[in-house]
Order: sequence, then structure tokens, then C-alpha cells
Amino acid sequence: MSSDESFWSDRSPTPECKVCGEESVAGGYLCKRCRRFSKRVGNGSDALGRKADRAARLEALWNQWHPRSGAFVCAYTGIPLSEDPASHRYPRWEHDTPGDVSSVVLVADLIHKMKTSMTPLEFRRLVRALARHYDGKPFDRRAFPADPGDHAKAA
Repeated sequence: MSSDESFWSDRSPTPECKVCGEESVAGGYLCKRCRRFSKRVGNGSDALGRKADRAARLEALWNQWHPRSGAFVCAYTGIPLSEDPASHRYPRWEHDTPGDVSSVVLVADLIHKMKTSMTPLEFRRLVRALARHYDGKPFDRRAFPADPGDHAKAA
């Protein structure tokens, strides 16, 4: 396998899935499971008209595939993802860096809902502040991220 962008951009049919190594669907380069995950929520254009970066998604799938467990894992928690839409572990595509379509990772639905438009650093700070607060300490208000529009105003 490769992390070379041209490898992930090549859509030529292959006998084995480029992500997990299972048998590809006829005339394709992914197996049924990997195809479903690659097309999971948000594969088209977002509200700002940005197209999904297919090569970045395939590379993320490859990085998050764990052959020993036969499952994709959440980029933030490492837990296996579920194909049950009612599960908190249902896979969602997340922009690791908000707005950057090339920085995508698969995350559990619950994590996706929690992180929303925060950067990974903002998310970590908030989760740590919440944990300290639940341990009886005052909530550190500095850990609460700025509103998404505030990032644009500061630039």
C-alpha cells in the first residue's frame, strides 16, 4: 500500500481493494465495504460548494483500516466503527482542520457531533476542561472555542 497521492487518485480497476486488500467489486478498485465507507455522509459538495477530496478519503480509509479486527477505527478514539446508522459509532467524515477537504478522517458519529467545527487542538482543550470540571474543578472558560465566524474575523 502507499500514501502517494497519485496512487489514491488512480481509479483504474484492481483485483484487490486498494484499502483493505479484499476482492474488489467487478471493474472497481474497492471492495463493497470500502466503497460504502468512501461514500459515507458528505461525499458530495458541502454548503460552501467544496468537493470532497476522494484521494484524501481513500488514504484516510487505508490509514484507519485495522486488518486484525476487520474494521475501520475512529481517528480520535481508536474504537471500531459500526455500520449501524443508529450507533454512536457510525462513521462520519470529519475535517481534521475545519474547511480543509484534504484533511479528512473517519470518526464515530458521537465524536463528529461533539467536535463540529473545532480544530483538533480546540477539541482536546475543551474535552480536558470538561473532564477537570466533572472532577469538581471550575470550568476553564479559556478552553471554550471561539465561534466559527470569529476565526475569520481574526484573520
